[in-house]
Amino acid sequence: MWYNSLRIGGFMKRLAGLFLVMCAVVFGQFGSAEMDVTTAATAEQLSSTSIIVTSFSVCAKSANTGYVYVGGADVDSTNTKRMSSGECVAFLPQDSQPRYNLLHLYVDVSVNGEGVTYTWTI
Repeated sequence: MWYNSLRIGGFMKRLAGLFLVMCAVVFGQFGSAEMDVTTAATAEQLSSTSIIVTSFSVCAKSANTGYVYVGGADVDSTNTKRMSSGECVAFLPQDSQPRYNLLHLYVDVSVNGEGVTYTWTI
């Protein structure tokens, strides 16, 4: 499921954000939040509640000094791509994955207390 993502940065990050806002206006609700991972190398759930979305993006906070890893419950530095400060990954609707549940997304970091911001379209 997590391999159907698009890695973006800089201009493309802003373009993806604009895309999510346009989807929200046309198709439904738009939301955003942020989270910090307390202990490095210990994945934490992105959301503690079930949020079913059609698309979402996750961005490493610009103040981060280490790396962020995003994926399923087993996410860690050995089984997923890393994101540096300010980098984003966008999960767009796919034929095989038309909706996502943010409850099933986990975040890990390489430095204690660092985190992500995320946006979604319902």
